[in-house]
Amino acid sequence: MRLVHLSTFCVQVNDVDSLFDIVEFFEKKNVWIAILPVDLVLDYEILENWIRMNLLDFENNENRAKKPNMNFLLRVTGKTQIREALKLVSFEKGDRVFLVVFAEIFDKEKYNAIYEKLRDQGIQIFDIKFSPNLERILRTFNIPESLIDNFAFLYENRNEAIKRFIIENSALTFLE
Repeated sequence: MRLVHLSTFCVQVNDVDSLFDIVEFFEKKNVWIAILPVDLVLDYEILENWIRMNLLDFENNENRAKKPNMNFLLRVTGKTQIREALKLVSFEKGDRVFLVVFAEIFDKEKYNAIYEKLRDQGIQIFDIKFSPNLERILRTFNIPESLIDNFAFLYENRNEAIKRFIIENSALTFLE
């Protein structure tokens, strides 16, 4: 399947069920939306890396999940089971999340339809802003603080060391 990254939205979760209804609605139109808590993303570089790896998985027929949004979450979490990945990226009402949107072709009408559907459901759309929760990130990606402390000297700062471990973990996820 040919796949493109259509867009990424940053939204506030007002109603978890209505957000999942939107995801299901667009899946029927061959648009897949991955929901990723904002506090799990260190910066734009790591988000872009995950998106690129997901696109390459489908381009090279190396995807582990049939749906691009689920494959994306497997890549993000470094897991091979969807159930495990979903537990790690859980969110609640009031949380801010990224909606990472994939489609078979870039289609401005689909982008506009998603935007309008979000607005019609009363979902507020924000500018993309990263607000990482380092404690949750270390726990989610199973990175011991001692490991970061031991390797931080190789990088500009602790966040850079954490980012490198996450990218490496994501890259190695599907290797057999």
